[in-house]
Amino acid sequence: MTTIQTERRTGLKAVIETFLTERRDGKLEGMAPDDPKREALRATFDKETWINDASRRVAQIQAVTHSLKPIHPDARGSSTYAPPADLPAHGLLGSYCLGADFDGDVVGNAAALDVFKFLKLPFEGQSLLALMLANDPDLPAALTADPEQSSAWINAFTSITQ
Repeated sequence: MTTIQTERRTGLKAVIETFLTERRDGKLEGMAPDDPKREALRATFDKETWINDASRRVAQIQAVTHSLKPIHPDARGSSTYAPPADLPAHGLLGSYCLGADFDGDVVGNAAALDVFKFLKLPFEGQSLLALMLANDPDLPAALTADPEQSSAWINAFTSITQ
């Protein structure tokens, strides 16, 4: 393994661990120091424990580029995920004009929004989700040392765009 790969993996791990530490510390802030639930809360933010749970909860949300509900709350139909760069260009102004520079959104269970925040974490100008979708070679090892487990997690996370 090259030094660049090692540095990338270390950087990816740091991004993930910083995210989990900040979320954990934010929740611990509101608890009394002697609260018996503190240790259980700490355990839920262990990297592999949290990622495993998040990979299960990701099914509760769907990534979208074109959300129906903001148009009208009673609208019936489906929100879609169609990256602007993949849309055909035509003579009118449209989503395709955004190219790769767009922010996606999610619909679904608000309790799972932390999973989307995780997937939007930036690393080298791309989100973790974009790195997963591009089959980044260093991300699986940053998630866990178990290649089968990281593959299962990445498959679960990338299903958000389907």
